[in-house]
Parts: sequence; C-alpha cells; structure tokens
Amino acid sequence: MQEASDPETFSRRTDEFIALLVGQPVLMCTAYRPQAQLLEVVLHSSQLQGAGLDVLGVCTRAQDAEALLPATCGDVLVITCDLLEDGSCLPLVRRLRSRPQPPRLLVSLIVPHRATLEALLQAGVDAVVAQENYGRGCITQALQALRRGEKHVDPRCRELLEQSQRGRDELSARELEVLQLVANGLTNRAIAERLGIAEVTARDHVQRILQKLAVADRTAAAVEGIHRGYLA
Repeated sequence: MQEASDPETFSRRTDEFIALLVGQPVLMCTAYRPQAQLLEVVLHSSQLQGAGLDVLGVCTRAQDAEALLPATCGDVLVITCDLLEDGSCLPLVRRLRSRPQPPRLLVSLIVPHRATLEALLQAGVDAVVAQENYGRGCITQALQALRRGEKHVDPRCRELLEQSQRGRDELSARELEVLQLVANGLTNRAIAERLGIAEVTARDHVQRILQKLAVADRTAAAVEGIHRGYLA
C-alpha cells in the first residue's frame, strides 16, 4: 500500500507509513501478489530492524486474512483493497465487524464506485481511500486520522458521496409535477384525480418530495420549491 513517485518521495512515504504503523498489530490484504511480496519485504525488513512493528501477515485472500487474525483483535489494524483474489472484501468486512472486539478497518478502493463505497461505510469501515490518490499522501492522512481515533474518507470518496446525495435529492419528473399541484393547494385525492393515479400513490409522491426537500409540510415544500427553482 505504498504511495510511490520518485525514489526520494517513495522512501519518505515509506518511512512515514512505517512510523504510523508502529505500536499496533497490522494485517495487510491486497489482490496483487507482486505488491504483497513487496509489502512483506518492506514490513518484515523494518520489523527486523527493530522499528517496533507487529506484522500479523500480508495476504491476497479474505479467507487467509481471517486465519491470520487472533480471536481478540480490537487492537489490530486491517488494511485491505476492496477487491481480493477471492472477491470483494465486503463480506470479510461484515464478518470482522460482527466480532465482539472488531479490528479497525482501512479499505483502499481500486476503482472508486459509489455503491461499493456506501456499502463499506454502512458495514462500519473506519477509513476509505481511493488508490488513484496514491502519491498524494492519502494513506498517510488516513493513518493519522485513525491514530487520533477519527474516521476518515478521502477527498475522492467524499466527492462520490456528495454526488450521490445530490442525485438522491433531485426531484423526478413526476415529483416535479406533483410539487406544482401541491403548490397550487391540491389535496392528495385531488392530485390523484388530476394525474389519474391512486390516492396512496399521490400520498407517497408527496412524502418523498418532503423528504428530498427536507421540509415538514406542504407549504414549506412549495416555498423550498421556489427557492430551488422547481417552481416559477
């Protein structure tokens, strides 16, 4: 999981990376065997040099990761790619989070994808970073945040989440139509008759509009609709 560019930067990043891992058991998981071999060399070399590292192992499969973890692993840091040789890391994350004393989890997204990111955060990962940000200090920042006991989502992943939220907040064509009728003072029954839909469907449309606009009632929805430019 090193962040490399020129040799000098690589060396400095490696030293920072090692320093932030000192004092905690660490397990590394990556789907790329060459990267796994490089990590083993770097980590175990530092371990032999008395850097204070406690490396549980470096593996390429989720099933190997579970075998390497002790039964009690609340003090362990697991750093893993989102895709391993035996598939997505999400099932592994869920199993580890279900333990009485789960490890801390830092997941590196090979290809950032909104659905994967949301699922990982919902499953309870402590930090997520996008591999496209390697070389910009993203791993270092994530490890520093974990040291402080904080959660961490790197800028690229935050951007994906914000885009997703904006998409969920946008009103559909039908909801815009319903909002106009709400603003005109029509009841759910009247909206249903006007649009030729069931009254319960009209009610559901109105409820979703209130949720998306983050308002409590129909009057507030009309006001917010004007503010957002949905209504003339």
